[in-house]
Amino acid sequence: MGTNVILSPLASARILLVFGGLELGGAERQGFLLAKHLLQVCGADVSVVGVKGGPGRLAQLCQDEHIPWLACQIFPIRTRWQWCKAISRFAWEMKQERPDLILSYTHTANVLSAFSWRFAGASGYIWNQADEGLGMTRKIINRIAVAAAPVFVSNSIGGKKFLVNTLRVPEKKVDIIHNGLALLPPVATRMEWRMRLGIGEEVFTAVMVANITRFKDHATLIKAWRIVLDSVAMLPSPILLLAGRPDCPARGLLDLAEKLHLLENVRFLGEVTDIPGLLSAADAFVYSSVSEGLPNAVVEGMLAGLPVVGTDIPGIVEAIGPQHRNYLAPVGDAQELARRILALLASRETCCSYGLSLRERAKNEFALEKMLNQTTALCCRQIAQTRARMFSSFPRGN
Repeated sequence: MGTNVILSPLASARILLVFGGLELGGAERQGFLLAKHLLQVCGADVSVVGVKGGPGRLAQLCQDEHIPWLACQIFPIRTRWQWCKAISRFAWEMKQERPDLILSYTHTANVLSAFSWRFAGASGYIWNQADEGLGMTRKIINRIAVAAAPVFVSNSIGGKKFLVNTLRVPEKKVDIIHNGLALLPPVATRMEWRMRLGIGEEVFTAVMVANITRFKDHATLIKAWRIVLDSVAMLPSPILLLAGRPDCPARGLLDLAEKLHLLENVRFLGEVTDIPGLLSAADAFVYSSVSEGLPNAVVEGMLAGLPVVGTDIPGIVEAIGPQHRNYLAPVGDAQELARRILALLASRETCCSYGLSLRERAKNEFALEKMLNQTTALCCRQIAQTRARMFSSFPRGN
């Protein structure tokens, strides 16, 4: 336990944070930062649980901070029978952990936890909606799960609208707590990163940081980059860096880049641990996606002072602010996305002023301390309400 522990209603409370897996994505990063805070500042007894798969980057981070973790290894779930088996097994495993409070993130973890928290003996449960409903429909398993959850947190307005409008969650049960981030010092400097990548200081470089999944839209960005190169007479030509773990096959994207003769100008970096260093090496941040809650990567780009170009979806609008919506293009529209990128290329002064504006917004709206304090307060209310109910149930003397 850290040395900064203060007297807190959460002191010694047994809190489980449950994720779809123990690899590291945006929701997992937010949960890890919260787990670390609950352990080191609030004095809670915290463990991290991964529903599927084995240990990954999240497990390693937990180990580094002395946060216990558990990989449940629930098998793929497709049918109702598989859901029933998974819920039974997960509920039993959670019961062994004797939790006071459970917080869950992402679809599978949310559904399993909603069904299991009471059986596990938890006094409270918080469902975290980190996206706009990816993978969720109004099928019966999801409707029953949300009915079993007492409290919801969404990191975006879009996520709350999904819960309220699609899954019929009462609006009063949903709190909006924006993602909170703080950039760590870079491991390598801008110059070191550029030397490593073989990119001169004079080369305009854009970066997208996102794991390759079916919900991102790297293909539209790659097509837009071809249009950008065909529209400028810059020498040397601009470079696009794509950083992220391939959670689905990247072969199709590589084939597309090769077909468009972009292998020299589009670099696939894979998973990058020194994100602050990589961002320092870039001149702009681009983000092409189909659906988001509030994307951590965009906020990180903003904190790095980079101008942001992306797709016009609610989560990105909420991140950069509606006043900057003219830098966003319709989903899947490579021509319009290229036009927004070209607007940045046309003026270094615009890049700089826009980037500084976004950095100030990120520091004010998406501060890590703000997210931690708001979520901790919600956890405290859950614990306090439970203790109040227990106290009121004691027989009173005459």
